[in-house]
Amino acid sequence: MAQVQKNSNTDIEKVSLHLISIYGNFKIPIQYFDTIMLYRNNYRKHWKLRVNFKKDVKGKKWPKSFDFYQRR
Repeated sequence: MAQVQKNSNTDIEKVSLHLISIYGNFKIPIQYFDTIMLYRNNYRKHWKLRVNFKKDVKGKKWPKSFDFYQRR
């Protein structure tokens, strides 16, 4: 997770907006999932997260990235 103080909502918003500006709304690396999830719960309640998985050699699915988009 990006370095954020959990009690500061404005920091979460700034970091999340910065991550979205870098990666766009699609294929955000999974390591930022917690930060974007906090942002969604506090500010963007009608936005949805979709996790993209990748299979390894043994066929097990691993989260690779996620998409952050508005519900319709």
